[in-house]
Formats: sequence, C-alpha cells, structure tokens
Amino acid sequence: MRFEISKVLDAIEHRLSMDPVLAGAILDIGELLRAQELDGGRPLYLPRVGTVIDALAVKLDDAAVPVYAVAERGLLSSLELTSNEKMVLRRWADDGLIEVLSDVEPGRRLIELHAITGLPVVSRNPLPVAMAYAPVPGIGGVALIDRQGAAPVRADRPGVVPPQAVLARRWRCPEGEPVPVPLLLTTGHPTCPRHGQPLGDDGARPQAMAVTVWVKGAAKTRFPVDPLRPVVVGRAPAQGVMLGPWLDEEALQWVSRAHVELSAGPDGLVVRDLSTNGTVVQKSNGQKAELSRDQTAVVGEQDVVELHQGVELARAGRRPAKAAPASSGIMAEAPTIALRLPRP
Repeated sequence: MRFEISKVLDAIEHRLSMDPVLAGAILDIGELLRAQELDGGRPLYLPRVGTVIDALAVKLDDAAVPVYAVAERGLLSSLELTSNEKMVLRRWADDGLIEVLSDVEPGRRLIELHAITGLPVVSRNPLPVAMAYAPVPGIGGVALIDRQGAAPVRADRPGVVPPQAVLARRWRCPEGEPVPVPLLLTTGHPTCPRHGQPLGDDGARPQAMAVTVWVKGAAKTRFPVDPLRPVVVGRAPAQGVMLGPWLDEEALQWVSRAHVELSAGPDGLVVRDLSTNGTVVQKSNGQKAELSRDQTAVVGEQDVVELHQGVELARAGRRPAKAAPASSGIMAEAPTIALRLPRP
C-alpha cells in the first residue's frame, strides 16, 4: 500500500504549479485533505487532494491542468499525517511547488489569490469570489459543482498596489526565494507569504502564454512560453519539452528529437520548424500552414500545431477536435487505491 500511495503523491506533484499562467484553479491543501466526507477515509489523508485535482480535470476537460496550492506551515509537521505525507509536503514546499503560509489564514489567501490572478477557487467553504467550485462525493469519485459566491472582495483599495501590477513584476524574498504571487491585500505592499518580509523587485515579468501537449486526444502536460525563454519541443530535446514517453512507435520515427521551437512575439505565439519531416499549423478558419525547416508561423489562440497525426500543441483552453474526455488522472496512477465511501 505504501508504494501505491507514493505513486499517487508523485502524480499529484506533477500537477502542482505556482505559476498562475499555468494553473487552472487555486486550492488549500489543508482544507481538502481534511474533507473526510468525500471518501470516508482517514481524517487527514494527503492523496485525497489527488481526487480533487482529478475532479478539476474533468470539470475543465483538461487532464493536464495544474493547480496553485497553498498550505499552512503547521501542516508540514502535523502529527495526524504519516511520516511519508509530511516528507512529501516538505519536499513540495522546498521545491517551490506549493505556497507555504505562516501568519495568513488560508481562506483569506485564497480570496486574495483569486483577486490577483482571476483563477477559480476550489473550496468546501463559501467564499466571496466570483468563481468557485465545491468538491462533493460523486459517482466513482469526487465531483466539482459551481458555487454561487458572495460579492467579490475588491482588490483596488486606496493605498494598496493594484493586483495587475504585481503580476507584471518579478519578486524575490530576502531569503532568496522567488515569489510568483506576493501577499498584498493584508499588507498594502508585496510581502512574502512564507516569511512575512517585504519583497525585492527583480524587474518586469514578461507576459507568458500556456501551451498544452495533446497526444492521441489526451492532454499530457502544460508549459509556459514567454519572450525571454523560447521552448523547444520534440521527441527528446537536449533542453525543453520531451514527448518521447507518450509517443507510439510510428510517432517516435516521425517526430524529430528537436521538432519545433515556440516563442512569444509581439503578434503572439510563434512556432519555428526544426524538424526533418515538417510541421503543420491547423488554423481556426480551416486553412493550414505547412512548415519546413526554419520556417515560422504565428499560432492564433484557436490554432493547433501538429507535429504528427495525433501529436499536437495548443494554447491552454483550446482543445483539438478529436480530444478525449479527461476521464482518468492521478488516482489511476494507483489502481489498487479506491475511494472508501461511507457505509449506507
């Protein structure tokens, strides 16, 4: 059982991101791992968070969608968690995959993160946010239902830095850690949620775009592209996004080691072909652009980049025509673990 639980926690880890460009929702790990009513299991059970992330994937119809997760500092040493769960939480915190809160109530931080990023909140509790999902027990797992929230908390109070302004800058804690989304509304100035110290301004943050990899209609991963960091995608690039583990034998023969380079330009996302066999950009108007080596094309928000039949890249939120439903996910990583529903 320990091995299967470790597989679930590893799968959850791959779906954590503190980049608001990539994330599909915000959640409090502590609240959700305590949601015993979802499965009737242990009072505190970290893999429970995986069932909620799976439910979000189904809700958004995107099996690769990451979450922006926060956790109270005390949760990392809770005596109600197993030693393995605490070790994993500390690893996530040290690796910058989750936001650790010291003196901030998690519910208030969820409200603030929503106000700054516009991302929906996953919570069992009613919160004053414009978009929220509530986890409930469902057939075969957890489901998310839309929750009507109260009037959203205004984030443009006098004397407080406008939320949009903080996302346009890069911030760093005096402890040396980058802070993607500063604590803001409770202090009036960008502050580190973990250490409570004012943040240093590291300069402008380039506007990034999220891209999803689709293989045979299934979303596999998301990654960011910004003007400062072109991203190479291929079978096995020296640096970039590796598709090899998801490709069948035919696709492995067709997709080049470094197949395309994606960059963010003034006109939006740009793709440059680096391959032997070429790349096709399927346009939203039904037309297509066939690229050969070193040729480029602008990728519109609804366009799809095809490296091989069934191997596609698209802007986050755009689904290829033959996309499959997001019906399996994190909990499928450990088929021996089932939801423990309460007895009737």
